[in-house]
Amino acid sequence: MTNSKSPFQRNQEYSSAELISRDQASVAATIYRYTDITFQRGDGVYLYDYEGRRYLDFVSGIATMNVGHCHPDVVEAITDQAQMLIHGACHVGYMKPYVDMLEAIKAVAPGELKNGKGILVNSGSEAVETGIKLARYVTNRSMILAFTDSFHGRSMGAWR
Repeated sequence: MTNSKSPFQRNQEYSSAELISRDQASVAATIYRYTDITFQRGDGVYLYDYEGRRYLDFVSGIATMNVGHCHPDVVEAITDQAQMLIHGACHVGYMKPYVDMLEAIKAVAPGELKNGKGILVNSGSEAVETGIKLARYVTNRSMILAFTDSFHGRSMGAWR
């Protein structure tokens, strides 16, 4: 048995320069960055790099952190769920949180959408692909209109 440390240790010390160098050696160039800022942690509306510099997160984690980074209620909900079930694959069996979420979405949906059905997916690309399939089915048309130089996802249908 080896005594080596896991590369996933939470408090492992790095410098921003070291992390950027490791990233450039391992991550495909298809992942582009708008800045050279590294993120070690987040707290509320701020992100912190490995040198402790603080940055105001103007994009809210690209709209996924609307309540701020590490909000105590969100951390508690994640912890509670992770202690019960991390992933159960909705297509393998039934899970109450999945149904609860879709019922909550339907409850605030406008008009006839309240009477509809939904599906929760893993990413924006998957949502775009599902939307393309639905639009093609409903309209019986194959053309897709998309904005150039905009991000719709990395899948074949979502890309450009």
